[in-house]
Amino acid sequence: MLQHSHQKPAVDILSRMKSDDDRADTYRQNETIACVKQSKTITPTLDTESSARRTSMKTRHLTTSAPRASFDPPHLSYSQVSEYLRCPHRYYLGRILKLNRDTSTSMMFGRALHEGIAAFAKALAVAPIKEEGAHEVKALAGVKAEKAFMRSWSDDGYGLFASKEQSCFLFDRGMMALWDFIETHFNDVQLEEIVHVEKAFSFYVPEANVELQGVWDRIDRVTNRNGGRSSTYIVQEFKSNMGGAERNMDKLAGESLQLKMYMYAFSEVFGEAPYGAKLQQIGNTHSQPGSNVTTTRRKGTNKAGNGDNGFVLFSQEAAQEAKDAIVEVASGLRRGDFEPKPSFAECAFCPYAGSACHFTTDNAWRERQSAKRACVVVQG
Repeated sequence: MLQHSHQKPAVDILSRMKSDDDRADTYRQNETIACVKQSKTITPTLDTESSARRTSMKTRHLTTSAPRASFDPPHLSYSQVSEYLRCPHRYYLGRILKLNRDTSTSMMFGRALHEGIAAFAKALAVAPIKEEGAHEVKALAGVKAEKAFMRSWSDDGYGLFASKEQSCFLFDRGMMALWDFIETHFNDVQLEEIVHVEKAFSFYVPEANVELQGVWDRIDRVTNRNGGRSSTYIVQEFKSNMGGAERNMDKLAGESLQLKMYMYAFSEVFGEAPYGAKLQQIGNTHSQPGSNVTTTRRKGTNKAGNGDNGFVLFSQEAAQEAKDAIVEVASGLRRGDFEPKPSFAECAFCPYAGSACHFTTDNAWRERQSAKRACVVVQG
C-alpha cells in the first residue's frame, strides 16, 4: 500500500465527477473566499445612433476590459491552471466574479460515465476477485456501475437535450460506453490492484507559494513491464468521448498537462515517482443503439484487449513542466493579469462569449469599421 510522505495526506472521496476543484471542495470546510471589488460604470445617455454605438463600445470595454487588481489564490488546481493558461479573462469571469456557467450535454454525459466508472472500481476494490467468486463479484460491480450512471443522468432534460429522442440516444450510447470499459477492464492482464479510487490530494508548491489540490481518478498497481523501474504505480485519468470519434490518444497523453501535473503530485504526496500515467478514453468504440453489431473496433490493443494507447512514462522534465505552469499561473494572478486571449477555438465554446465577454465581437466590429474607413479613403 502506498504510504504518504511528509506532505499533507490525500483523502478518499465519494463525490460527483465535476472539475477537480469541485471534487476537492468536498474536503474543504473553512476555505477563504476571495472577492475583488469592481468599480461601477455609468453609461451616459446619447442622442444619435452612431454616437450610441461608439459609446456602447467604450462602455463595453470598461465593463469587460481585463482588470489589474491583484488576486492571491487560496489554492490552485489543474482545472484552474488550464483555464487561466487558455484565457485569463475567462478565469476572471468564472473564478473571481463567479458568474454562472451552463452545464452542457457533453459535461453531463462525462459526469455520468465517471460516476459509473468510479462505482465499478470501488465495488472491485472492496471485494477482491477470487477464482471461486469471480463471476458474482464482476456482476455486482457491473450492476453498481449501471445504477451510478443512471443516478447521474439528467433524463428530464434541464434544457440539455434538443428532444427526448436525443436524450434516449445518448443514454444508450453512454451505457454502451460504460460496458465497453468494463469489458476492457477485465481483459487487462497487467492490472494487479486498484489502489485508490477518487483520491483527493493536496500539497504545498514552494516555488509558487501556493497549495495544489486535485483528485486522481484512479491509481493502479500494474505488472512491472520494465525490470529497471522500482515503481509499478500508474495514475489513471478517464475522458469521455460522446461523439465516438477516433482520437490519437498517444498524442493527447503526451501533450496533456493534466497527466504531467498529476504525476508530479503523486511524487510529492507519496514521496516516490509513479511509473507513469494513462489517459483512457471512454466511448471511443460504439455500437449503434438498438443493434448488436459494433461498428467501430478499438485499435492499438494487445491480445489482452488493453493496449498502451494514451500511456506516458514519468520524467523529471514532465514534473518540471507541471511546476512551471503552476508558477506561471500563480504569478499572473498575483499581478492581476487577466488579459483575454481570444481565439476561435476558445471563444466558440466559452460560456461567457457574447454575454459577459465581448472581446471577440468588439474586435470584429472594429475591423469592419476600419475596412469601411479604408474603402472611403480609396474612393475619395
